[in-house]
Amino acid sequence: AWLAARDGLPWRLPWEFEWEKAARGVDGRAWPWGDFGDPTWACVHGSRPGRPTPSSVDDWPSDRSPWGVCGTAGNVCDWVLDIFTEEGTALGSEGVFEPPDPQLDEPHLSRCVKGGSWSNSILHGRGAFRDGRHADDRRWVIGFRVARSL
Repeated sequence: AWLAARDGLPWRLPWEFEWEKAARGVDGRAWPWGDFGDPTWACVHGSRPGRPTPSSVDDWPSDRSPWGVCGTAGNVCDWVLDIFTEEGTALGSEGVFEPPDPQLDEPHLSRCVKGGSWSNSILHGRGAFRDGRHADDRRWVIGFRVARSL
């Protein structure tokens, strides 16, 4: 809301399907670089010696999706708009994504978090990995990206 008010564009969090497509590309690869998990290719637990810490996305050139999106396998997880359910968001008619009602006024519902972080294993960096957190949950490993419809 702050960014939209500042520049007049309709910014929002991405939907889970949007985030995942940006991270995995059209071929549906497991990680931004392919179908094998290697902790030295992203800022995740075990990627380097010593205590895990966040870093610049520029430090991990392999953690770049086919679309050029950086840091989806590691560094910081991202909030998305979807309400978290075990089964995930269903496709609409004819297999086409139809954005669900984000139910923004329902704080008791868990929200979906996507991507890996500097304190999680490489398995959390798979594009399909998802987790649920309450909207008021504040963690040093969860951030956000902005998106907008054209």
